Amino acid sequence: MKLSYPALMVTLFLASMACNATPDVFAATLQSLDSTATLVASPVIPPTETPLPPAPPTETTETLETAPTEAPPPTPISQAFACVPPAAHEQLQPTVFENYPNAILDYLNAGGTAEELAVDMEALGINNPPPLPDTAPITAASADFTGDGLLDIAVSFINAEVQSATPPGMLVIYTCSTNIYSISHLEISSESNGAPAIVSSIDLNNDLLADVIYSNTNCGASTCFQSVQILTWNGEFFEPRLEGSTNELPYPDIQLVDYDQDMIYSLEIVSGGSGSVGAGPQRPVMQTWDHNSETGLWQAGEQTLGPSDFRIHLIHDADDAARRGEYEIALLLYEQAVNSDELRDWSNHTEERRTLSAYARFKMVALNTFLENEGQAQQVLQQMQQTYLSNQPQFVFVQMAEEFLLGYFEGGTDLGCTAAHVYAAQNADRVLVPLGPVIYGYTNREYSPIDICP
Repeated sequence: MKLSYPALMVTLFLASMACNATPDVFAATLQSLDSTATLVASPVIPPTETPLPPAPPTETTETLETAPTEAPPPTPISQAFACVPPAAHEQLQPTVFENYPNAILDYLNAGGTAEELAVDMEALGINNPPPLPDTAPITAASADFTGDGLLDIAVSFINAEVQSATPPGMLVIYTCSTNIYSISHLEISSESNGAPAIVSSIDLNNDLLADVIYSNTNCGASTCFQSVQILTWNGEFFEPRLEGSTNELPYPDIQLVDYDQDMIYSLEIVSGGSGSVGAGPQRPVMQTWDHNSETGLWQAGEQTLGPSDFRIHLIHDADDAARRGEYEIALLLYEQAVNSDELRDWSNHTEERRTLSAYARFKMVALNTFLENEGQAQQVLQQMQQTYLSNQPQFVFVQMAEEFLLGYFEGGTDLGCTAAHVYAAQNADRVLVPLGPVIYGYTNREYSPIDICP
């Protein structure tokens, strides 16, 4: 057994004290151990061959040294807690429409939950119908709208005293402060608009604040529209963040989409079409509102047209391609409009197909010159001259093609288009009217002379 010198001394001292040994005995014992015990110094760990470099400062250290003191970030929405602990309470009692905001406030502060409130409101017949077909109504939405870690509640209800297919109503947002609710936003719809119906209450722009997405329904004689809005807490009050209007999209399908999964949502609305017979053949129209991080607004992008099996809509697509300078694509679409038996016509299949085919062939004459295919342009004109006789309505497109080529050979495509514009203006009732809303309804485009070429 090897003991260090200090340890040995302590051991001997304790042993002698335990045995009541005298100092002489202690000294003798120590002298006898000198010949047998080996004193060992406490081990010393040698330094490493290469000293370790000092640890770099952590990110936290740098932040504390350089960044100013900031308010703590909002609590993640998923971790928000109830504002008022649930407790036994009375059911929501019926009252006049104007008194419901305060009645609901008392209900919530007495321990009522959003789920219980929705049940009571349905029993009273004031719950708002769903804003979209085949969806469950959102009467009371609970989320953290202000970022304080406590759940707030948005409530939508109707004025049951007004007999209407889309009765007016109210949107009220109750926010939490020191474990008690108060009214932070109140919005009453006009009698011409339906009650503000809650569409969703999620965080749309990843700022850890839930947003309120709602819509008002307004209906005409045969068509209904939705006016959608996004409400966001700015630290003091709720403000609208959707720029523009959604009222031009009838019977909309409203979606919140995040295609690139960056936690920033866009509002996507697809028109379901007008319910009026005079609207004519319709195609879906999609409008998207994207979030602008600089302004904080959701701003409208370009409208996108959905697919259609109507011949007139294929003509529209071909015209748009020609206007963009995509002449090869436009030629393919015009040729399909002429030759396809699968496309639908609106009211008079035979006459509509002949008229649209004649117009498409005129455009094929013009676009081939833009591609410097003069021989092909002449060939299409010959087909037109053989197909459409002078006593037929479609003959005007033959004459317009001839006028175009005369101008083209004199001064190029610009002069050719000018000649076609003049001819169309002089013969608008026979060239432009058969292509527009008089035949195809008010939801389809109206042609002007400038639209004829290219």
